[in-house]
Amino acid sequence: MKKVAIFYGTRPEYLKLKHIIKLIPKKKRDVFYVGQHDKLLDKNYYTKKIPINNNLKKNDRLNSIIFQIIQKINLSAYESVIVQGDTATAFAISISAFNQKKRILYIESGLRSYDFLNPFPEEGYRQMISRIADINFAPTQLSKKNLISEGVKKKIIVTGNTSLDNLITAKKNQIIQM
Repeated sequence: MKKVAIFYGTRPEYLKLKHIIKLIPKKKRDVFYVGQHDKLLDKNYYTKKIPINNNLKKNDRLNSIIFQIIQKINLSAYESVIVQGDTATAFAISISAFNQKKRILYIESGLRSYDFLNPFPEEGYRQMISRIADINFAPTQLSKKNLISEGVKKKIIVTGNTSLDNLITAKKNQIIQM
């Protein structure tokens, strides 16, 4: 049985994927952490880590992160990958999955500023990932409309916002603990 590989490199990515990770049985998934925010998360939040050197000169940092991830990732045990957002990690994993002919499931797809310099480089990553993703999970109807207007032909599903799912879960847990 092939598994799904879930990747995140930053704390915000983890927080937005947390709800999805919990929905997929442990035996059907592996959760990978790429240390873009190495001091903000502990090992309890992932099953595997892709170690990268994150202490580089600012002008080479993003290229180095992308290169290291692509060089180190082997997806042969996986049928699909799940990425979220607009980070160098999400972009590098998506390119690697595309090159290894794995399905790409893109959470939070279709968010746009249409200004490649704001936010830079995130806007570029967003647009490139959505083009190669097999399934784009758009948080809103506007996000879906953005993808359609850009000519994205692959499946688009409006899912809502995973950050809001976390808030709802936290609120329920808070009420239960009271």
